[in-house]
Amino acid sequence: SLARQEAGRPATSGGERQPYGGDAREAGEVAYWRWQGQHLVRYLSWEAGAAYDGTSPALLLVHGFAASAEQWERLVHSLRAEAKRGHPEGKDDLPPIYSIDLVGFGHSEKPDLSYTQYVWESQIVDFVSEVMGGREVVLAGNQLSNFKDIPNLARMRRLTSLAFSEPHFGDNPLCS
Repeated sequence: SLARQEAGRPATSGGERQPYGGDAREAGEVAYWRWQGQHLVRYLSWEAGAAYDGTSPALLLVHGFAASAEQWERLVHSLRAEAKRGHPEGKDDLPPIYSIDLVGFGHSEKPDLSYTQYVWESQIVDFVSEVMGGREVVLAGNQLSNFKDIPNLARMRRLTSLAFSEPHFGDNPLCS
């Protein structure tokens, strides 16, 4: 199944993406990356808006537990609509946007390893470097309270902002 996906074919017969019902969404471009040269990771990307001037950092969206990159499609749709409403010529000036399936979740590989915040932090840092070209980035996510050592992410050289939606961060030092 992963080999089929990596080759750009549906994982199973009938696995093509279907039009969504319900809330408006903007489907991202599906792509794959081999993390550490071995673990197949799926991610979605959305090109920068036509009016993007290249000055603001890219946006990386990280899903919470039992979720995948698709959880952000409604948000991207809303951000695009809002950007057009706020632009004097009605154009989209959003930066490039990425959404990753963390290893062990979504359509990414589920290798036999111990899943810890350190694994996912390393994956995010490597993704920004290898896939996003080391560009400046705003990292946004939800339900990531297990990232108890978030300051390690904050020391990532190209990280300009962190934004997390979490009902309770507990004893996380970032929230003190």
